[in-house]
Amino acid sequence: MKESKINQNLRQYAISGVLVILVLFFGITQKSFLRLDNIMNVLRQISVTGIVAVGSTFVLLSGGLDLSVGSLLAVTGTLTASLMVNYQVAPLPAAFIGILASVLLGTCNGLLVQFLGLPPMIATLGMMTSARGAAYLISGGLPIYDLPEPLKFLGKGTAFGVVPVPVIIMLVCFALGWIVLETTYFGTNFYALGGNPEAARLAGIPTALYRVMTYVLSGLACGIGGIVLLYRVNSGQPAAAVGMEMQVITGCVLGGVSLSGGEGKISCVLIGCLVVGLLSNGLTIMQVNEYWQQVFTGLVLILAVCIDRLTKMQHVKRVKK
Repeated sequence: MKESKINQNLRQYAISGVLVILVLFFGITQKSFLRLDNIMNVLRQISVTGIVAVGSTFVLLSGGLDLSVGSLLAVTGTLTASLMVNYQVAPLPAAFIGILASVLLGTCNGLLVQFLGLPPMIATLGMMTSARGAAYLISGGLPIYDLPEPLKFLGKGTAFGVVPVPVIIMLVCFALGWIVLETTYFGTNFYALGGNPEAARLAGIPTALYRVMTYVLSGLACGIGGIVLLYRVNSGQPAAAVGMEMQVITGCVLGGVSLSGGEGKISCVLIGCLVVGLLSNGLTIMQVNEYWQQVFTGLVLILAVCIDRLTKMQHVKRVKK
């Protein structure tokens, strides 16, 4: 346990160091990088990724994986937009129904994994494809425009004329996630489930309930993120958030959340998401080709996973000695 905490602290210092290096490098080489409007733009860009990453952190900590997050965002957005535009449902009830749909799909993921014994990758990969198809069916394959005004501030509004509302929503989600994971027995049980499921079961933790709950929370995060994204792009897009799962996993793993489960801090996940966002923004300002940006992002994910695996292997070797 002590060694695990040391490894977590080292990862936290490492990812914080990477963040500082990125800020210094792009700040020195690109004059516009450190401008307040650009920093706020970066935070707005990572807001949806960050919101979804909060839910995915619970899944990863429990030893699971959720590849369906991008499709759940699309379902939430297209369903909410369709209800408001095509069926004249009021914005708040429509948003609630959209979020509820995402929660139900997340619950289906959890039930498939826990009670049918499907590997998380297979269950959520199937849901990714099915939910994306549902988003196209709901929208008729076309974006849904002309959204009502009342909730548009969720995507484009600012607080005090500076801080984007999506950023505030993201920070609130991270704060709630931190409170649950760091200050409650409920949160501690997620770590126990990912660290040693059998020991957790023998300790009296309802592991089946907790495993399903992680996917429910992931669905809830996707629902909230889907509403924010809907109003950010000002339309219900069936093709929205394609590839979001890779950005979320990269942010979580960079933040020190182990793909094996049981290790990670949600505060570091925020830093991981910031690293991904700053890297993308800095490369864009430097006019690096978008395809090369994808290459760099993929390499960052591979590097983070390699570090995670090497750390695990070293721990196993020390235990055997």
